[in-house]
Amino acid sequence: MVTRERGMIAAAVVLGLALVLATLYGGYVVFLRDRTTSPRRDLLLPSLPAPGQWQQSGRLPSEDGEATRTWNRPTDGFAEVVYGYHSNGAAARQFTRSSPQRTEPYLNGNARPDDIGVRVPQADQAQYMCGEYDHQVCDTWWAWLRFGKVDVELRYEHEVGASPALTDPELASVVTRAATTIAAMAEGT
Repeated sequence: MVTRERGMIAAAVVLGLALVLATLYGGYVVFLRDRTTSPRRDLLLPSLPAPGQWQQSGRLPSEDGEATRTWNRPTDGFAEVVYGYHSNGAAARQFTRSSPQRTEPYLNGNARPDDIGVRVPQADQAQYMCGEYDHQVCDTWWAWLRFGKVDVELRYEHEVGASPALTDPELASVVTRAATTIAAMAEGT
């Protein structure tokens, strides 16, 4: 009897491990298969609709299905990252799995929802978050948006204590205008 019980336990453990590995591997394969083969550079903003003097830093090297453009001034940075997928479902899955709150390692879970008045009715899904390095000051702010087959990260970073910084209403206006422009460019893609 003892041998049979051990055999059943061993079989259950092996089956459990096989299921875990299949799930992890399957999720990885789905993620790779879901990405488009060419970056969505066509959805990068031509200019940043923000007050003040911003220097476009250019496009960062793109990965499959991902395109990035950044702007800077002495104490601030703004980035747009566009992730393209083959289907609405793939974009929705990755929107849930890959939000900046979950993927930015330096935050160590120190991100919280933060609604500063951004309104993007064209987005199929939207999350607005504040990331805190020192648990006291919001120094990184994200809009994580989905437009059909495209996920878009808009990120504003500010050096704590430095000025000038965008105020919440200014940032809300910048993000709303940027997202509206991206939504219009993404329509029908």
